[in-house]
Amino acid sequence: MQDKQYYRDLVKKEFDKLSDAELLKSSTSLVDSLIKGLAFDKANKIMAYLPLKDEVQIQSLFKIKKEFYLPQIKGNNLEPTRLY
Repeated sequence: MQDKQYYRDLVKKEFDKLSDAELLKSSTSLVDSLIKGLAFDKANKIMAYLPLKDEVQIQSLFKIKKEFYLPQIKGNNLEPTRLY
């Protein structure tokens, strides 16, 4: 079995192959699919992340009226912090 870093590197190589337009199109499609899901619809509080340039761009989610939280390192702990 491969380790986590192997898979991270594999995914990064695939993302690096995408143009900015392709990444945006794929991100939009993934976000649209997520929004249509029952779990997202029922959720009031959602843990998210601020994407780097080569990650799925999810910022359009933040326009939806839900509580979004981002992970924040406090000392040795990772704690959810409300986005707004």
